[in-house]
Amino acid sequence: MPLVIVLSSHVAASRVGGGLAPYVLAPLAIDPIVVPTVVLGRHPGWGPPGGGTVSDAMFASQLDTLVAQGLHRLADAILTGYFASPGQVASARAFISTTRAAPREGISGALSVVVDPILGDWPNGGYLRSDVAGALCTELVPEADLLTPNLYELGVLSGREIAADAPPEVVLAAARALRASLALGGIRSRAPGVLVTSVRVPPDRIGALQVDDTGASLALTPELSGPQPRGTGDLLALSRVGWALKGLSARQALQAAVGTVGMVLEAAQRWSAPELPVAALHAQMAQPPWARTEDLAPK
Repeated sequence: MPLVIVLSSHVAASRVGGGLAPYVLAPLAIDPIVVPTVVLGRHPGWGPPGGGTVSDAMFASQLDTLVAQGLHRLADAILTGYFASPGQVASARAFISTTRAAPREGISGALSVVVDPILGDWPNGGYLRSDVAGALCTELVPEADLLTPNLYELGVLSGREIAADAPPEVVLAAARALRASLALGGIRSRAPGVLVTSVRVPPDRIGALQVDDTGASLALTPELSGPQPRGTGDLLALSRVGWALKGLSARQALQAAVGTVGMVLEAAQRWSAPELPVAALHAQMAQPPWARTEDLAPK
């Protein structure tokens, strides 16, 4: 069984962050290990969340025990999400380096590092302290094999103005610029793939744009009206990781992941669900509709 190690938040009553991992990966017969960076009662959007931040020492010690047990050698992917301190970011980077250097014993025989650079979102902008955001951008983003920013985060990482309604051609240009800048940085041997979430195409479609060495693809699903449950970015990133580990190509994994998000949001609207109804859709998570996808013009 493939193994994914998730470094992110755990929120007890909300289907967001690392707490989503079992609901998304288990239906695909993928084993998740979730190492929390914060432990909260509910999403802050509902009000005071309760709980608190996992200390730097406690976070690092959790990672140390995974190494001591040899679980890092079995990992097929590491997915990073929300971080609460620069110390957590430093520990995550050290864990990634240790895992990359270890002999691979996982099902896939390789390690994929996926960084969801959680910095903020439109319309409110950034919501990390500047020292945490800086550490994430300088220490973890260059380690990624795949980045999954939303439009706000793409703007921060690329140094460009990316509005919430930016057209696909603007998003594609910024994603390519980000890839080029990271390739010049020299930390990784090649530029990472970039999967940009929440890309809108008027009048009523939304999805994700993915660009990598093989080209660029835009996968879209109907955009539903009214309020939506939180956690769709987390759901997309986890699903994209899972379907890639099932042996799908990058383009196919994008189609399945965007289709999964569309399916879950449609059910949430139908049932008036305040949270993503992933538990009720357990069987369907393994057989989602694939999103309609178009290949964009070559560079």
